[in-house]
Amino acid sequence: MLQEIRQFCVLFALTPVHAGSGQALGAVDLPIQRERHTQWPQVQASGVKGAFRDWFYRFYH
Repeated sequence: MLQEIRQFCVLFALTPVHAGSGQALGAVDLPIQRERHTQWPQVQASGVKGAFRDWFYRFYH
C-alpha cells in the first residue's frame, strides 16, 4: 500500500527569480503570480518540480 508523506519546505533562491503571471494589469509591466485569497506572491509547482527533478538527477546519477 502506498503511503503519503508531506513535509514543509522553504526554498531560498541563489539567483533572481521572477514568476511572471503572463499578463499586465495597469501600470505594472512585470506582474507576478499571486495566491488568489491572500494575494501572497507564489511560484507555480511546475517550475519548482523541474528544479527538483534536475537536482535529484544530477545528485543521484
